[in-house]
Amino acid sequence: VLLVAEAHKGGRTLKTHLPFSLLPKNLLETCKVVYVARNPKDQLLSTLHHYKVTRHAFDGTLDTFLDYYVNDKLLTGSYAKHLKEAWELRSHPHMRFLSYEDLKDDIEGQLKNMDDFLGTRLTPAQISNVIQKTSFNSMKQNDPVKELKDKDHYQKEVGFFRKGEAGAWKGQYTAEQEAKLDAWIDANITPMGVPFKYD
Repeated sequence: VLLVAEAHKGGRTLKTHLPFSLLPKNLLETCKVVYVARNPKDQLLSTLHHYKVTRHAFDGTLDTFLDYYVNDKLLTGSYAKHLKEAWELRSHPHMRFLSYEDLKDDIEGQLKNMDDFLGTRLTPAQISNVIQKTSFNSMKQNDPVKELKDKDHYQKEVGFFRKGEAGAWKGQYTAEQEAKLDAWIDANITPMGVPFKYD
């Protein structure tokens, strides 16, 4: 991330999945950050999908992955810790904490708020263009996995994007799996007070 930032001068937009603890300590003093969180029930399935279609090449079961998730044994680290680092910074004037669910509920309103926060001064036509280009169907048509040549590590037939929905976790877990995840959420997420929507 830092090499990309150093290679581009002037205004830059960088996307990363790294937690705040692995980013520069003065990050919020030097730039604005938009952090997008997702409810853990959808986030787990999205992470599992990512592990299957990238070089992680995970081919285990949901049961196994759920155990890794709730016991902090994923290569990408603990989602609870990642979330906590961002949530504790949510009041910083250079920080905007958003939920994926809120974006899905009101993409235009959220983009207008983000435009104000970033000071990008987009026109209504530009905001409409952002909505179109970032729609699930548009992104699915430009799926980066389809262009990858390493068939041994990427499941091209699955695609990079899963469903692009909020609440798509429903019906995906067994009663036992959901109970295990609920217990983890109660112990690790609920105490933070993040107002996640699960529907």
